[in-house]
Amino acid sequence: MKLKIILICLISLSFYGCNNLAEQVEVRIEPELYADPWTDEFKDRTYIIITSLTDQPVEIQHISINRGACTSKLTEGNRKLAQYGSFNKMLLLNCNIGMVKEVQLTMNRSDYVYNF
Repeated sequence: MKLKIILICLISLSFYGCNNLAEQVEVRIEPELYADPWTDEFKDRTYIIITSLTDQPVEIQHISINRGACTSKLTEGNRKLAQYGSFNKMLLLNCNIGMVKEVQLTMNRSDYVYNF
């Protein structure tokens, strides 16, 4: 009887764990140095990169960085991550890498928070 209960618990944990969208995408912050074409000075900019870790499509409806304090612009990819390894890359417009503390994603009508 104890073995059956343990088996049921393990099966349910693995089932629900696989459906957790927070674990099906990776959110990371990436800095980039670039040469300003007007001044030839090196400057830095920061990107938020969201990568799919699942074969199932994931639709990102909304992205909030630092609860709306940082704005971003989609530079590569799109809001629907169709397959494993697909990603989108967003340039932070008014924040740098040291300022980012939280990214909130609304995916498939559920909210997930990633802290840095």
